[in-house]
Amino acid sequence: MVSNRVSDTWILTERKRSIQLLKDWSSVLDILGQDILLKLAALTQVSFKCFQWLPSHAGIDGNEIAHLLTREVRKHPTHSLFL
Repeated sequence: MVSNRVSDTWILTERKRSIQLLKDWSSVLDILGQDILLKLAALTQVSFKCFQWLPSHAGIDGNEIAHLLTREVRKHPTHSLFL
């Protein structure tokens, strides 16, 4: 699905486990997992969500750039999400 809405949220991850966690949300027992799911539930009330697993280093265009940007964001966090 492609949309031009500014409010759309796309979460791309190379961690297949994170997608499995979202899929099996009812069996999540740890506090961190529950906290993440509650925040994601709050987000779903305001915009479209897309969660997609991207296998790491699978020849996907932009994957290396995404890794570089992720490392940079970790060095200089500027945005926080408070729900």
